[in-house]
Amino acid sequence: MSSMIRPQGHSNRRLKGITKHVPIIVGSIALWQGKKADEQHTHKWSCYVRGLNNDEDISYYIKKVEFTLHPSFVEPIKTVEKFPFEIHQTGWGEFDIGVKIIFIDPAEKPVEMTHYLKLHPDQNPQQNSTKKPVVSERYDEIVFQEPTEYFAYILDKGASNAQKMLEGEEHKEIPHHIDTHGGDQPMDQTSEAPALNPTSLAQTSTTGVEDKNKPIDRRQFADYLFKLPQDQQDVEKLKECLEYMRYQVQKKREELIKMEREMTQQKSQVKNMDTENFQE
Repeated sequence: MSSMIRPQGHSNRRLKGITKHVPIIVGSIALWQGKKADEQHTHKWSCYVRGLNNDEDISYYIKKVEFTLHPSFVEPIKTVEKFPFEIHQTGWGEFDIGVKIIFIDPAEKPVEMTHYLKLHPDQNPQQNSTKKPVVSERYDEIVFQEPTEYFAYILDKGASNAQKMLEGEEHKEIPHHIDTHGGDQPMDQTSEAPALNPTSLAQTSTTGVEDKNKPIDRRQFADYLFKLPQDQQDVEKLKECLEYMRYQVQKKREELIKMEREMTQQKSQVKNMDTENFQE
């Protein structure tokens, strides 16, 4: 049974007027297994929750992540209680995956979102590649409104410093701790999940052919993953995209204003119309 600990001197008092923002990325990566692959196992894929740094250990503030798969799975809910927070499967179908993030501070409500598993490239779904993965990621920020003093301290310290702080200072359990894992065991990321029935949208690989059972590792495809701007050229590209988006937003705004004016004029004309003569 896991329990949340805190350094002595940091309370569970809510910090009024304080807001903490933590960047996070929810995504998936899929790789086609080639023309000879089993029709039920055309792709192997992984769904994950990660930090901005691909290798950042985010377990200093995340307790566990629950992934809810398609109901055709024998065990559609996969719970991962240790870093890295990711699952590995094989299959042939695309579907929505529910992602529920539970934090180490039970005072914080879990965050739930949906991620769409993509197996095929957007440009041409028929041009699958055994070397170039299909990556679908969404950058987001988790907002903690008035967190506890303990949790705010952890968030401010960050991954490495928080771990050092927990290891180097006196600890004690928080009295009101609630056990939320319900006895679930951590998911073994290297083992296969139970085999599913043939009608499932996605199944765990049982082919046993040359690394086919080896889970896809997103760290091997770091160049395809989202990352912050690395140099001035990246910054300029982002600025161009931002300007284009602003232009499109302004254009749509002007179109809406024009439509509203036309509708107002039409309403005015109908109001002034002699309805009796119109009916005749």
